Amino acid sequence: MMGYMRGHVAKVIFGFLLLAFLSWIILELGMQGKMGSSTGTMAVVGGDTITSQEFYAVYNQEVEANWSSLKGSMGDEEEKGLRREVLDRIIDQTLAWHEAKRLKYAVGRREIQASIRGYQAFQNAQGQFDPQRFAMVLSNMGLTQESFEKDQERSISANRIQGIIREAVRTTDDELWLEYLRWHRKLKAQILPFPFSEAKSRIKVTADEVKAYWNENRRNYEKPERVKIRHIVAAVNPQGGPEALAQARAKIDSIVAEIKKGTDFADMAKRRSDDSNTQPRGGDLGWQAKGQLIPEYDAVAFKMKKGQISEVFQTRFGFHLLKCDDHQKEQKPSFEDKQGEIRSLILNARAREQMLEAAQKTLWNLRKEKDLVKVAKMSERSAPQSVLLERGKTLQAGPLSSRAVVEAVIAALAPLEPGEATGLVETKDGFYIASLKDETYAKSANAEKGYMTERLEIEAAVLARKQKAVLNSWLVGLRAKDKVKVYLASN
Repeated sequence: MMGYMRGHVAKVIFGFLLLAFLSWIILELGMQGKMGSSTGTMAVVGGDTITSQEFYAVYNQEVEANWSSLKGSMGDEEEKGLRREVLDRIIDQTLAWHEAKRLKYAVGRREIQASIRGYQAFQNAQGQFDPQRFAMVLSNMGLTQESFEKDQERSISANRIQGIIREAVRTTDDELWLEYLRWHRKLKAQILPFPFSEAKSRIKVTADEVKAYWNENRRNYEKPERVKIRHIVAAVNPQGGPEALAQARAKIDSIVAEIKKGTDFADMAKRRSDDSNTQPRGGDLGWQAKGQLIPEYDAVAFKMKKGQISEVFQTRFGFHLLKCDDHQKEQKPSFEDKQGEIRSLILNARAREQMLEAAQKTLWNLRKEKDLVKVAKMSERSAPQSVLLERGKTLQAGPLSSRAVVEAVIAALAPLEPGEATGLVETKDGFYIASLKDETYAKSANAEKGYMTERLEIEAAVLARKQKAVLNSWLVGLRAKDKVKVYLASN
């Protein structure tokens, strides 16, 4: 299983633009401490054990790759969901590999070599495979060539069998035509809204509550000192000895000479830096806070001013030059700066909580009574609004004047038959419960023309849906065959 984990880590690193060994300059994002390094078993897949160590190697890379979108933190529910999503992916990949072995889908050495040569991290500036770079990247990742090739074999065979299953899925003209009609049908429905604004009007947030929240969360509003930097690297092969060190030093010195003559730093990074990940971006490493970079980078970067280029310095990876594109000092806003924002945050959270409780009670009653009008009256709410919904169209007034709300409600109603009701539909403005009363298919002289215009989009949507359903069904069967046991909840 360790072999699979390493291959999966490599794939995640490459897949999320963490391809090059020098991207490990940003490898200290603090994730090992934040996300854990516990030991134990996360899952057992047909005799292969997925350990906590193996799981967190992949999980931490996933969080690191998406750190900016996560805004540096996750709530308990988000973290729990991401953990399960990552584990499910590892399990599914392992199941597919097991099935490929059972069906004897052999992967030849040439195919493995071609896959490895395709990784940008193993290529030189001319886009050609570089054996020295390949050895250096694997060494920095703690992998051997044998283990990496074996993991490529597993990955290719698993992807191949899943690809075969996808390719076997077909769509018919009748399916596509019916989908087109469904996209353009009119839905007669009753909508019962639970707007957050209703609760906000009766919620009072006190000054003490705002202050207490600030005291507990003030650090979340602080921004550390950070720098926006570019770098150029002359890499040193760890097995190259003094000669490789001298060659790298000569290369970085020649780069410095060109920059001093007026060559643009970003241009030089694109042409001559050995970091294939940041090379296309002119060496751009983006915004970095202290502790996110390796110590040698921190020591240089945080002494630099905007526009400054550093002296050459050395790390275990080789020789480096930095350019500071921007430098922001630490920010510590006061309570007065943030109290309005905090008041709104508390108000919004309470409003959502209150309306969620009201909507859930109504939904519970609806499952017993089956009549949205009657249930609304029981819940002492206004009668539901009778509407005619059509894809791409909104109503003139009220919550259904929002395209996002209309599309969310239509999506929830789509699989229902007349007489059935949705679950809770949540939007940024509130919750909705909808009951489908009737549906009519639009009759248009231009329907055939409209169908041909949208056919490719419809086919892609139907095909993706069917492929997902077939793959999910296949994986469910494999889980039963391989006796998957999951222990994630205990970690």
